[in-house]
Amino acid sequence: MIRETPAIRERVNQLRTKVVGILAPSDVIEDARQASSPLHHLFEWDEKKAAYKHWIDTAREIIACVNIEITTHKSTFKVGRYVHTQGQTPGYEDIVKIRDNRDLAMEVLTQEFQCVANALRRARETAIALGLESEIDGLMKLVSAREVVIIRRAQLARHRRVPAPPRKSRRASAEVS
Repeated sequence: MIRETPAIRERVNQLRTKVVGILAPSDVIEDARQASSPLHHLFEWDEKKAAYKHWIDTAREIIACVNIEITTHKSTFKVGRYVHTQGQTPGYEDIVKIRDNRDLAMEVLTQEFQCVANALRRARETAIALGLESEIDGLMKLVSAREVVIIRRAQLARHRRVPAPPRKSRRASAEVS
């Protein structure tokens, strides 16, 4: 992930003032092609390496588009079949297998709530910039409180290795779709 620096901010702001209309990714690429651009080093200019990185991203999208239909006693819904895990061996694991490993399931759920909380933080900052912060404050509090509970449970389970409480007999069934 690229982090903002003063040089990046300044150059992107300069580009925005040069273009007519909306700043597009192609404007940034064209500027970055120049070795003197402060954005140049942020790109992979070796076409073989850049192609491989693009293929990796495409492979991630392919994995993420595979869904599974989950049926509980309450409803049926589709969810991504493979979930990105960041454990000792980062990659994609079948959600059905994750469901049977409480520690890993808590880690995955924690990651999901962290993504939601980060998206809401960004939305709140955007709302503040637009003068609409009251629209998002209540939702932020709900998600942040739930995230804290899930993270604490995951940390306790990891550190104590307390056996997970028995699961209810009503298990969700999974059908590949």
